[in-house]
Amino acid sequence: MTNDNQLFEPVKLYKSELKQLHAENTKNYFEDLVKTTGVDEDANKETVKKINNTIAKIEREEKLLKKQKGIRGFLIFLTIVFGLVAAIFGFQFYEPVLGLELWVNILVFVLALIIFISLIVVIVKVSNTMIKRINERIADLVKIKNNLIDEAYAQLYPLNSYYDYGISNELFEKTVPLIKMDRYFNIKRWDYLVSKYNLGEYGRNESVLIVHTGEIVGNPFVINRVLSQDVGSKTYTGSLVITWVETYYSDGKAYTRTRSQTLTASVTKPIPIYSTDTYLIYGNEAAERLNFSRHAGNIHQKNEKEYRHFIKKMEKEIEKEAEKSTRKGGTFNPISNLEFEAVWGAFDRDDEQQYRLLFTALAQRQLTSLLRDDTVGYGDDFDFWKRRNLNFVRPNHLRGADIADNPERYIHYDLSVSRAIFNNYNNNYFKQIFFTMAPLISIPLYQQYEPQEYIYRDIYPSYAAMWEHEEIANRFDIDLLRHPESITENILKTRVVSSGDNIDEIEITAYGFRGEPRTDYVPVHGGDGYTHQVPVHWIEYIAVSNTTNAIVKVAEENTTYQDFRKGLDPNSSWADAFKKLVDDGHAQYSKSLIGMLVAGRLSNEERRVYSMLKKPSDDKI
Repeated sequence: MTNDNQLFEPVKLYKSELKQLHAENTKNYFEDLVKTTGVDEDANKETVKKINNTIAKIEREEKLLKKQKGIRGFLIFLTIVFGLVAAIFGFQFYEPVLGLELWVNILVFVLALIIFISLIVVIVKVSNTMIKRINERIADLVKIKNNLIDEAYAQLYPLNSYYDYGISNELFEKTVPLIKMDRYFNIKRWDYLVSKYNLGEYGRNESVLIVHTGEIVGNPFVINRVLSQDVGSKTYTGSLVITWVETYYSDGKAYTRTRSQTLTASVTKPIPIYSTDTYLIYGNEAAERLNFSRHAGNIHQKNEKEYRHFIKKMEKEIEKEAEKSTRKGGTFNPISNLEFEAVWGAFDRDDEQQYRLLFTALAQRQLTSLLRDDTVGYGDDFDFWKRRNLNFVRPNHLRGADIADNPERYIHYDLSVSRAIFNNYNNNYFKQIFFTMAPLISIPLYQQYEPQEYIYRDIYPSYAAMWEHEEIANRFDIDLLRHPESITENILKTRVVSSGDNIDEIEITAYGFRGEPRTDYVPVHGGDGYTHQVPVHWIEYIAVSNTTNAIVKVAEENTTYQDFRKGLDPNSSWADAFKKLVDDGHAQYSKSLIGMLVAGRLSNEERRVYSMLKKPSDDKI
């Protein structure tokens, strides 16, 4: 695959080795879980078979029910028709209208009345009875199905309670050992990125939804999904109907008529808009003075003819760019490989020497292969910009990808379904993250450069990084955090109040907007010759915020999700209260971190109790 310290040719490597290796690692991991937990797969298959047979019976009964309801509906229609016929011909005895002979009138009336009564009897005694029996059979089958599902869940309980956060990252690291994944984003990693690589914080209008951290040959990275709030605009429209009396003349005489017109007007007002984006942020001191940016060009979507035409066109553009740079005293100087210049497009670079140091011939070849690939990975779907020691990769394929690594997704009553979900999700996760890192892996210097030793501080303000606090905050039900008048999405920001005993006491502030109805009156000239004030109703968005206290407890090193879900020491006096917090959504577990909403600042007793949140025992399931 590689030597001991580097990854080469990510597209080729993924296709020839890593894809299959990861599939095997994922498969083996799941099968080991099945063995470790001791679930009986054959018994589960038999139960699932019964469930599926019962579901099939329910579906057949539901089809029969639909048919019987259709028949009953038709019978009701006929009942109404013959009831109307009986009523009409019965009315003829008092007010003859149709001019029929008496015996004909009597015959039709009697027959219609007999059929009317017969249909009512059939509907009540036959059709309704059949429908009732079918509903009873369906209800019995649903009970059987639910009992069987409960039985199947019980069979898989040891496995379902064993899934944990971090499985996807653990598997990723097993397949590619050179890439290390953190258990959670701790404050030391944050301090390292801020102090050594000048990583900045997000502003009040941005909140981290998901964060993963780690390192590539010692160089740190962060993958995060961020919710951002910006100011947009919305056009509101209003209308006003006006009328007026108009005089006109015809044949020498004066007449009046009423005219009407609908006047419309619009106003444009600011509104808050929200969006999410997902980035890879990577710190590396190689070529530390260099800045540049490039944008996704979808090169992989071009056929060979289109590609060649694109390269020729870009070669002329590159020559013009170089001439313009020379005239203006700039530094842009194209490298000899104009094909790479064309597809990479980093024309705003500010240090040619370091640019060539970074993009060697091997890097150019590997990046070109990555950009042109249209079968293995995602091709040219990413923006890439470098700001001195920090590199940013924003791939399109990661924007909507599920990278939450939530173990709840694997829980099912059917082992075969759990197996399929587990394998599919983790294989997709590996591909998505690997090809997010592929642009960095394609640059050999980044893997050759190992950072110098960093001296960590003795005291930090918290255990987990602020972005990790934000992820925990965003896992809570927003209704527990938002201002009661907020009608928009909310940006959650956190602040550390105090830290100790592996507990971060934090404040979560939810920033949103309330809506205040407003009306503008816009002057519009009407057909009556006058100007009218047309009302346009709009919403003014006014910022509101609400602050909630919470704690983030760092679990013991080996604490797992099943420990959290099993509850802690069953003999503790607060176990029931703790379980209630979980059930009410006031407690969350993620990546060895336990987050809880609390009423206020912790008392010494509460701090002592919460500090006991750790792995209850070493018992294995």
